[in-house]
Amino acid sequence: MFFNPKLKLKLIKDVNERRSIQSIMNILDNSFGFNYSVSNGHVIEIQLISVGLALIPRQFGNFPHLNKIQVPSNRIKKLRNIDGCQNATIINLSGNQLKSSALEQMISLTKLISLNLSENQLESYYELGLLKNLEFLDLSYNNITKIPDCAFSHLKSLNLSNNPIFELENLHRYESLVQIRMDNCNLPTKEIDILEEGIEAIKDYCRDKALN
Repeated sequence: MFFNPKLKLKLIKDVNERRSIQSIMNILDNSFGFNYSVSNGHVIEIQLISVGLALIPRQFGNFPHLNKIQVPSNRIKKLRNIDGCQNATIINLSGNQLKSSALEQMISLTKLISLNLSENQLESYYELGLLKNLEFLDLSYNNITKIPDCAFSHLKSLNLSNNPIFELENLHRYESLVQIRMDNCNLPTKEIDILEEGIEAIKDYCRDKALN
């Protein structure tokens, strides 16, 4: 439940977590874009929306029960401190300034299920293939030109819309994929038609392409 951040401090049982929330509030000077959710005395979700962040706050590592991180529409270029959020299952980093080199910091987040990296400056996403529990990935509105050969074992939904991708390839390696969006990419007409045939037709096409 979300309401005034100051009023919720008394709900946080752990002293270190309470101090960390107070520290974030002090840094942000009580910005309207900041909020958090508490369950059973622990911080489980933090929102920092359009607050001008350049880095993930180091205090995030002080919340062992934190599973949802919402930091969209900021100025984040590097993901230093994100590796301290080992229990995160949902992360929204949309609308920042991330490049592909920053993604290495995420590979230790093995519990991550949903990741939104839309509206960044990514050229590739190969490193994310190491996130074996990832099921939902939004990479729309980036600078990605190729679909990498990654073994996304659990990925179910992938959004690559509005990227300069010029060919369908490697999607047969995304074994669990059931939904893909590639609106407004640079695909040839033949491959746009294949997209309309559904995910199994797409995988068959990529499989045949890899063999030839």
